[in-house]
Amino acid sequence: MRTVTRSIARPVGLLALAASWLLSIACGPPARIDSIDQVDQYVSRGQFTHACVAMASRDAGLREHTAKKMVAFPTNPEASACLCNTVYDAEAGAWDPVVATVLAGSRHDAAAACLAKGLDDARVRDPQALAVALGAIVSEPAFAALATMAADVARPVELRAAAVGGLTSADAHAAVVRELAAKDAAPAVRAAAATALTGRKDRESQSALVQVAARDTDPAVRIAAIIAMGSRPEGRFGEALCKVMMDDEDPSVRASAVRAFDGTKVERYANCLVRRMKAEEESGAVREALLASLKTSTTDAAANALCDEIGPWLRRYAKGTTNVYEVEGGDIVTAQNFRDFERSYACVEKAVNQGGHGCHARNYLAHWINDLGGSAKPPWCPGMIRNER
Repeated sequence: MRTVTRSIARPVGLLALAASWLLSIACGPPARIDSIDQVDQYVSRGQFTHACVAMASRDAGLREHTAKKMVAFPTNPEASACLCNTVYDAEAGAWDPVVATVLAGSRHDAAAACLAKGLDDARVRDPQALAVALGAIVSEPAFAALATMAADVARPVELRAAAVGGLTSADAHAAVVRELAAKDAAPAVRAAAATALTGRKDRESQSALVQVAARDTDPAVRIAAIIAMGSRPEGRFGEALCKVMMDDEDPSVRASAVRAFDGTKVERYANCLVRRMKAEEESGAVREALLASLKTSTTDAAANALCDEIGPWLRRYAKGTTNVYEVEGGDIVTAQNFRDFERSYACVEKAVNQGGHGCHARNYLAHWINDLGGSAKPPWCPGMIRNER
């Protein structure tokens, strides 16, 4: 009897399971989905429309999980339809940043094309963020929509800047980006276009950055080009940055060019920093940038300059009645000590022996001599207070 009972029970169980599965297919999608397990069960059965019900949830985590499941099936029409209908709801004029974030880095053309429609929808909230999200999808429909938006001068400048910013990896639209960087009337768009040229190796794009850094009338745009070049300051970029740090009239631009060489291992670029160091520099911010870049450079040129220029540096910038530590870009010995502490005593002693320093510079050097193991009597200077170095 036991054998008979088992032989009957097995087909009954299988029939029940099959009936349940067929019933789930025959019935329409569920009214709601509240758990990740439900989503996974529907996806495992290939019921993407059923699983897509989870996209209506207010639970961002559940929507994110569901979107990831859909992205994993880029050729499935139901999965694509789910992503399209949720990333941008044409009826409501709304887009879902959660789903858009899941699409970032993917090549999902269908979903990108759907999200791109939101750029032309006046009801959409935060269109700039939408443009940024669209640029993160590695898709030609996304890039084409962004390029059109960026070039449309009738659009708000902020939106155009966000659109061109999304074209960094859009090789087919590099010419549009170069044109905007060179000629657009809006500085914000030119700056965004310069940034979007970051990392490009083609000669045309590199030449465009060099020209913007040297000639744009807006300092913020020149700085954007410098930062783009500074991501890999070599070759023609290196020479262009050297020229900018020496010649640009705006101190913030000169400082940006100097910072592009932070930690340089290339002697000729360190020598460029040294030339800037030896020239008169009225901006404390540029001086601070110079000391920061030189102290992190591994080159002999940087180490030697920080040692040899202590005296001239202090004679130029440690004048009057101001404590050297309070002079912006004045504290050269700290930078030298960071770069090459074994030579610090000899370097400071050399500066002391050169003479010609003001009272506060002599006080500064004497304290350093003492800190480095020597013996010196710091002078008392006008304007000093007790315990002041």
